[in-house]
Parts: sequence; C-alpha cells; structure tokens
Amino acid sequence: MREFIKLIYDLPKLNSDAFYNELMRLDFALWVFALTCFVSLIMIILYYYIIDRPRTAKLSWWLIFLLLNSIILSILAYVIANNTIIDDYLSAGNPVPDYSIDLIYFSGMNFLIALLFFLIFSSLLKWKSRNSSHVPF
Repeated sequence: MREFIKLIYDLPKLNSDAFYNELMRLDFALWVFALTCFVSLIMIILYYYIIDRPRTAKLSWWLIFLLLNSIILSILAYVIANNTIIDDYLSAGNPVPDYSIDLIYFSGMNFLIALLFFLIFSSLLKWKSRNSSHVPF
C-alpha cells in the first residue's frame, strides 16, 4: 500500500529521477496522503454539518470550500516534503539538492488528490445535511 500511494504522486511522470528516488526512500508521501484524506474529511464535515445554513447552501460556497481545501493541502504537501528532504540531508551532513520544480509537481498532484477526496467525501456525506444536501449535484 505504501508503494502504491507513493506511485500515485508520480503518476504523470513529471518528477525527476532523483526526486522519485527520494519519494520512494522517504515516507513523506504517506504522511501527506493521510493528512490530505483527514483534512478533506474535516472540511466536508465543516461544510455540511457545522456551517449548514440556507445562506451557505449554494454551489459558490461549496466551490470556495473545495478550492480552499485543495490550496491549503497543496501548500502543506510542499512544506512537508521540502522539510523532510532538508532534514534528511542535513542530518546526514550532505548538501541539500534543489528539488523546487519537483516539489511544485508534487504539491500540484496533491491539489488534484485533495479535489478527488473532497468530491468523494461530499458524495458520501452530504445526504444527512439539513440545508446543503442538494449541493453540488
């Protein structure tokens, strides 16, 4: 399962071979994936059950939550991956390589994964909402 999750982040094959090796060697992809799943679930619960008002039961509010969720999680993916790689290299006493573009691809892929989680959780959990059960479809 760990290898499958790591391979999801390199699905479009945009990352360099060096970053792909870091992705396979370190466990930051697993933590980012779990965090993405958890935060997306929390955002869905927040939208459908905590902020469940007639005023917010609109597609525009749902899209704001969707984009907010994905943007926050893509930034967190970048920070977690970058910090994990830096910590690993500094603890070994090696110079830190520049994976800037690879980290952008990684966070972009996490943006898409967060969108997917939000859609899945929205489809599963919207039915018990009093006001927003018809949003987005």
